[in-house]
Amino acid sequence: MILGLISPLAAAGTLNGEVPPVSQPIPAVVNAWGVLYQARQRTEQPVGQGQTGETHEDLLLAESALRVLLAENGKAVPANIQIATHLQNLIQQNATLLEPGGSNVQEKGYSDLEKLYDPRLIEQARALANQYRCAMHPEVVGSKGTSCPRCGMPLNSQVRLTLEATNTAIPARMVKARVQIDAPLQVGVRVMGHLALTSLGGEPITPDQLREVHTRKIHLLIIDGSLTDYHHEHPIPSAIPGCYDFSFTPQKPGTYRVWADVQPVATDVQEFAMTVIPADTRAEPLRIEPDCLTNTVNGLHYTIEFEQPVKSGEPVQATLHVTQADGSGYGQLEPIMGAFAHIVGFRDDRTSALHIHPELARPLHPNDRGGPDLRFRFYAAKPGFYRLFVQVQRNGQSEFVPFALNIPLGKMPSEWEKNNCSSGKSSPTVFDYGIRITKTTLRQQRARAAHRCKDDGNPS
Repeated sequence: MILGLISPLAAAGTLNGEVPPVSQPIPAVVNAWGVLYQARQRTEQPVGQGQTGETHEDLLLAESALRVLLAENGKAVPANIQIATHLQNLIQQNATLLEPGGSNVQEKGYSDLEKLYDPRLIEQARALANQYRCAMHPEVVGSKGTSCPRCGMPLNSQVRLTLEATNTAIPARMVKARVQIDAPLQVGVRVMGHLALTSLGGEPITPDQLREVHTRKIHLLIIDGSLTDYHHEHPIPSAIPGCYDFSFTPQKPGTYRVWADVQPVATDVQEFAMTVIPADTRAEPLRIEPDCLTNTVNGLHYTIEFEQPVKSGEPVQATLHVTQADGSGYGQLEPIMGAFAHIVGFRDDRTSALHIHPELARPLHPNDRGGPDLRFRFYAAKPGFYRLFVQVQRNGQSEFVPFALNIPLGKMPSEWEKNNCSSGKSSPTVFDYGIRITKTTLRQQRARAAHRCKDDGNPS
């Protein structure tokens, strides 16, 4: 008899994913089978569908899971000889998975092994292996494809199981960012920048370690101290592993904050790795303004309408209305980065960024056109004043529409949100990132020890 079983509902989370993952211990046999299911899924994926050199690692992971099952079977009194024999055979066959026909032989071995276990245990292991989380709000877990109640995005990031884990803990942040520029910032002068992405241990993060999200692997969100000059750039890989080149033209004096919006393959969870670009000049003051949810840019009138009052920690449905000068709806917005609009927000503490997209029923074609009404789910973890920017595209050119929004206190942020710059980790320590302005080459820059600055780089 198998003891300590958990219910399929507890293993899979709630249907809408609103409740955080369960923290109760998961039986080692259930967890090992869950790891096996996930490892087999990944090794069977064709290269180019999310598999990036994972085959060898997943084969090793599968073998370790088989050995856990063998050890757990040995603890039973008496041990099941049939299970032990099947497990030993599968361990020997594991290396043949990549050989022609090998996967079919092993698939039958797994099928035969499953029949020797309690069907309830197998059902629970499958449910455990098929948990998915929101990449933007990883504490939300549920069935694949269901919508995140906070942002409306589908739950499409599989909860990665490990043999050491006994629950669906949220992965820790793993990306650090550093920006170096070729010359001091000057208003109106384009500057070349070099973004270095590294793991917490200092290893370079290369393009194959990042997911493509909305047609790009890196979305670089850049804002000045007054929260009025916003740039959205997409750095390109350089010859140096983990280094990416970009450029932008500052329109305001002072220090700029930078968020690298990335989704590592290893965790499938969105991160905002923050750093700063210092300047010799002083930033314009940040002005806390009353709510302003209407604006006109280049002849088009934009309005954001919320269906209920906005509070921190509470998702709310919203609509972006786009109209022409005569009041008629405008429906010719072009796709940009896989959406008809991108809504980015920055909190007054200058350590919080939001990146939101309108709801889409299908992937967009270049000839598709959007508007006049774009629905989206708005969610901000912390209260405060936010400068919002709606980015759209017309005639092949990006246009940015600013708004102002004051968000009162609602629910408190989750632990992940407290520690991810997207949700406002207060008082950042910039020496965690490293900052330097230099005219030397990037290779020379990397060869030297990074300057460690105790000042938090606050643009004010």
